[in-house]
Amino acid sequence: MPHERAGLHPGHFVGRWLSLTLLLAPMTAWGAPVEPPAVIGIPIDFILFALTLAGIALFHRHTLAIAVTGLAVISVFKIAVSPFAEGPGLDGWLAHLGHEWVLLTNLPGLLLGFALLSKHFEATSLPGGLNSCPTTGRVASCCW
Repeated sequence: MPHERAGLHPGHFVGRWLSLTLLLAPMTAWGAPVEPPAVIGIPIDFILFALTLAGIALFHRHTLAIAVTGLAVISVFKIAVSPFAEGPGLDGWLAHLGHEWVLLTNLPGLLLGFALLSKHFEATSLPGGLNSCPTTGRVASCCW
């Protein structure tokens, strides 16, 4: 037979594919979605975020301290327990920050811009200077 002259036997081709399949099979789990720990189907990091927002709403005079504490607690939780899509632990967290650095640098700029705009509106008394529509009585919807 021609394949015997080439040093191939019928099971050689099947054996190579089987070994390649068994070698690559665990790699398919790497692309699987990561399921974070949850309580009653709600991810714990969402619960921690909700508690942070509730703390800010209840203790609005200490918003920065509560927000930074919430950020630290959620970050430590994610690093210690809940894996990132990029990988578990500190390496996964740093890789995640590497992907999200643009959003994280734009956020302080947006917050500062809104704070400056708010202060400008308060200093100029612009909202008080708006007249209401004589027909509808609403502000900024005159005759629409």
